[in-house]
Amino acid sequence: QLIDVLLKACDKPRFGITVSAIDEQHEGAWVTFSDNSRERFDLVVIADGIHSPTRELAFGSSNHKYRQTGWAGWAWFVDMPKELANTYREYWASHGFMGLYIVENNKVGVFMGGPEKRLKKKGHLAIAREFERNLQGSDIDIAKLLKPLEDKDDLYFWNFHDCRSQNWTTKHIALLGDAADGFLPTAGIGASMAMDSAAALDDELSRADVEHLDFALRLYENRQKNRVERAQQNSRTLGNLMFFNNAPLAWIRNQILRFYTIDRFLSDIRKVMEGK
Repeated sequence: QLIDVLLKACDKPRFGITVSAIDEQHEGAWVTFSDNSRERFDLVVIADGIHSPTRELAFGSSNHKYRQTGWAGWAWFVDMPKELANTYREYWASHGFMGLYIVENNKVGVFMGGPEKRLKKKGHLAIAREFERNLQGSDIDIAKLLKPLEDKDDLYFWNFHDCRSQNWTTKHIALLGDAADGFLPTAGIGASMAMDSAAALDDELSRADVEHLDFALRLYENRQKNRVERAQQNSRTLGNLMFFNNAPLAWIRNQILRFYTIDRFLSDIRKVMEGK
């Protein structure tokens, strides 16, 4: 649905080509495409994700830095069990994590993860059997949620890391979404912050002409960078609580969590979204 909205807003979308070079000059940014065509643009918005190759063409490799968590996992979709009752659940363990997230068409997105080295060594079927044994007392049939894994050997292995860029803009170029600051999925806020930044960029551009484009881009960066990094830090903090490799420490965490609420976990994100 989002892709359909974006396509309707594009004047002449082009498919099957990528950016191979960006040469920023005083009068604009010259972009060379993979089909060997070359065009000049007043503004280039780079929004091709956390592993953006275009970002490196424009800003170099020293402008951004990845932060590794050492955790990873797999995700898949199943029919929603009636016991889930339109809620999502997360199971936090000392060497693993499982999340059940409601999506459209009466489906559930299931995520199963843990320390990356351990997952690669054991494989998804062995890890699934561990979760099945450890969650036998659940009111949800965990075995049914895990059954699709028996017929899958091509699951995408999702490495948990984020990314932060030192600078978001130049005179004619702007980073947007995960290409600017990529998020961990722990708080489920990355896409929302990308939309928030897109709205802010659109707002600043609506009050600028070509001669003042660089000023509008600086206002955009000043307006959004701190907001996004605060939300990103909240995701990192939540990740630090989730990603435990030590059973005694995980037990202590579980006791402390009894006194916390979801609102308290996500307090910084709430403040960001409420403009505080």
